[in-house]
Amino acid sequence: MILYFALHLIGFLYAENLSSQLRAISHNLSFLLLPIAFSNYEIKENEIFKVKRIFIWSTFFSVSIAFCYAFYSYIDTGKSTVYIKDSVQSKFSYYGLTRVYKDWHPTYVSFFANTAILFSYQVFFKKRKFVLWCITTVLFAVGVYKLNSFTGIIVFIALFTLFLFRMLNSKSTKVFVLIAIISSLFLFYKYNPLNLNKINKFKNTNIEATDIAGERNILNLRLVKWKAAYEIFKDNPVLGTSSGDVRNKLIDYYKEHNFIYAVKKKFTPHNQYLYVLASFGLIGIIVFISLLVYSLRSQNELMIFVILFSLYCLTEDILQRQQGQVFFVFIYLLLFQQQQQQ
Repeated sequence: MILYFALHLIGFLYAENLSSQLRAISHNLSFLLLPIAFSNYEIKENEIFKVKRIFIWSTFFSVSIAFCYAFYSYIDTGKSTVYIKDSVQSKFSYYGLTRVYKDWHPTYVSFFANTAILFSYQVFFKKRKFVLWCITTVLFAVGVYKLNSFTGIIVFIALFTLFLFRMLNSKSTKVFVLIAIISSLFLFYKYNPLNLNKINKFKNTNIEATDIAGERNILNLRLVKWKAAYEIFKDNPVLGTSSGDVRNKLIDYYKEHNFIYAVKKKFTPHNQYLYVLASFGLIGIIVFISLLVYSLRSQNELMIFVILFSLYCLTEDILQRQQGQVFFVFIYLLLFQQQQQQ
């Protein structure tokens, strides 16, 4: 992790915007300070267990408060929608649900909820506290769905499938369950029984890199961002453009190719791998992937957590917000220390 932080320091040597590079360095201090803190203090197994339990309940009450506020707002105003993020949204989903907290991004919250589900399995289910496991898991599952994050829902399904596999012994049963889940997902997408707007837009628009209103959907917009990040990487394939310059380079690309909406929103790549690739080049992506692959040697919570994180990285710059960065680094180090004690 410290090596990943060092990439930001090295970027200072070739960045064009030094003030932005300094901000990038300060923004990523978690990769330096938290490993130092963990190296100076050995957390005992019972303390790790307590941290997990505190995280589960803090996430549980945070999500509960969001739902309670949505109900209160609905009863108080008689309206189920609210204007937020330049659109009318339901008070019970997406940003309408998370607005009770400042800058609570739905996808990141779904990451917290899915991690809490992972911990709940270890803290409650394995300890045969089935009532607590059911209460927490059901709320987190509903929360992930109402947060309206496609990535969060896919991660939840992957997590649910993994739990099923752990409880099943027969290989043929596992294959049957996997086929059933994949078939259910296909049918859900095809018929969209809940009439989800994201699915409707995706099915009714062409797949192409565009940010034009009426032609864009969740994939088309990301294609614009991903293409921009990849083109920036091609210009600086070894060391990248630096973490201080990457955002300005992205905006320049949007302007050059007339992606007006992307310029207005100042979009980042919404893909952590491409963000690292554009910022630090091939050297950076090797360091980043090595950090993830190292944890996959274990067959425990750390491996599962990193897999969940890796899936989120496909559609989000998960480390570019403090709520994502600090969370990832802290949980990674906590589970790594747990692994060392086993």
